[in-house]
Amino acid sequence: MKYLEAIKGSSIAFIFFAVLAIVVPGAGPANDVEIVLTVSTFLFAIIYGFFITRSFSRFTYIEENLAVEDAKMLSLYRTSRLWGKEFQEQVGGLIDEYYIDVLDYPLDDYYKGTADKMDQLYDLLATSTPLRGETADEAYGPVVGLLADIEEQRNRNSVRAQQSMTIGHWAVLLVLAGVIISSLYFLKVPMFFSQIVTVLLATMTVLLLLILRDVSNLRLGGVMIAAESAQEIFEMMGKLRYYSDTYIKDGTTTIPDNISRYRHGLHKAGEDFDIEIIDRSAAK
Repeated sequence: MKYLEAIKGSSIAFIFFAVLAIVVPGAGPANDVEIVLTVSTFLFAIIYGFFITRSFSRFTYIEENLAVEDAKMLSLYRTSRLWGKEFQEQVGGLIDEYYIDVLDYPLDDYYKGTADKMDQLYDLLATSTPLRGETADEAYGPVVGLLADIEEQRNRNSVRAQQSMTIGHWAVLLVLAGVIISSLYFLKVPMFFSQIVTVLLATMTVLLLLILRDVSNLRLGGVMIAAESAQEIFEMMGKLRYYSDTYIKDGTTTIPDNISRYRHGLHKAGEDFDIEIIDRSAAK
C-alpha cells in the first residue's frame, strides 16, 4: 500500500469535504455549537502545538545524529585503509551490509536489526592480522574510538525513535478534530463563501494531522529520514546504491532519475539478502 504523505492525503480530503459540503446542508448559526467549536479549537491548538513541537524536536535530533553516525562510519572506512587494502575491503563489506540492514528496517527497529553487523566489526578488529603486534595500541585507539562513537549515536537514535505518538495521543487529537469539522459543517450556510471556507478549514485540519503523522513517522514529505546520506556512503565506498523493494512500493523511497545502476533488495527486513542489480541504461 502506498504511503500517503501530507499533501496528497489532504488533496484527497479536500475532494471529500467539497462533496460533503454539497451533500450535507448546514443548520446555520447556533450559539451552543459556536461555543463547542471555540473550545475544541482552543484545546486542539494547545495540544497539537505541544505534540508538533515535540515531534519536530525528535525528528531534528535523530536527523542530526544519523548524519554524525554516517560521517563517523565513513571515517572508519577511510581510517581502515591505514592497515592495508585487504583490511579496508573487509571493513567496507561489513559497512555495506550494515547499511543494507539500515535501509531495510524501520528506524525504530534498526538498532536491533543491525546489532550483529556491529558485532562483526568488533570481531574483525579483534582478529585481523594487520592490527596485531607492537603498534596494536596505537592502531586500536582511533578505530575503536570511532566504533564507540557510532554505538553512542545508535543508542541515542534508538531511544528517541521509540518516543513516537501513542494511540492515546492520536485519540485525543482525532476526537477534537472530529468535533471541529462537525461543528464547521453544522454552522455553514448555503452560500458559496461559507461552503468554501468550511471545506478549506476542514482540509487544513486534516493537513495538520497528516503533517504530524509524517513527522512522527520520521517521513516528512513522505521521504525516509536521512536515506540519501546512507546512499552516499555506498558511493563513497565505490558500491552501488541500494533500494529496498518494500519502500519503493510504498512510495517512501524514490530512485533519482540520474541513477542508472543500483541494487534492488527483494528480501524483507531480517531475511537473507536477495539483491538484484538494475541497469537502467541497458534497458534504453
